[in-house]
Amino acid sequence: MQADEKRAATLLARACDAGLDKACYNLGVSSLEGKGTPKDEKRAADLFRRACDMDHPESCFYLGLAYVDGSGVGKNEKLAVESFRHACDKGSANGCANLGYMYLGGHGVSEDRALAHKAFAKACDRGVKSACSALEKLQSE
Repeated sequence: MQADEKRAATLLARACDAGLDKACYNLGVSSLEGKGTPKDEKRAADLFRRACDMDHPESCFYLGLAYVDGSGVGKNEKLAVESFRHACDKGSANGCANLGYMYLGGHGVSEDRALAHKAFAKACDRGVKSACSALEKLQSE
């Protein structure tokens, strides 16, 4: 670990403790990647949950991924859907895309092509190319 990365992680921890959502998110990413702090998936998931609770959209997206993969938390597709929905509602294009895939495949929710379509459309409008492709495929079926 480089000294600058360690210093950044220390400052992010202080800012997160002070209630800054973006600091919690960035520290979560650092914990996930092991930059400036030891790699710790559980800590990363906890930080993403904390920032998501403060309505940070990308933290909700990362928390959803953690629930899908069981990375630092138990696998739980229902909580993944909840996290992706919150991310999407708060403006995360990736959250919308993943929510679409969850609805399309019936993962953690009943399969619902109409809700998948809606989520993919939001993600596509926000620039997620894979969501645009999924939307096109849905529309052609």
